[in-house]
Amino acid sequence: MNAKNYEILSGNTLVAIWTNNTLTIHNETLLPLYLKKIQNADLLL
Repeated sequence: MNAKNYEILSGNTLVAIWTNNTLTIHNETLLPLYLKKIQNADLLL
């Protein structure tokens, strides 16, 4: 199974990391509203 890992950025600022189906938030202020509510990067991307 392929692991899908993403870094979610706002400009050059790290906002969150999606690793092994887990969302780790680094900057909640810049996190897209959809991810705040759903917390699934695979559905967003």
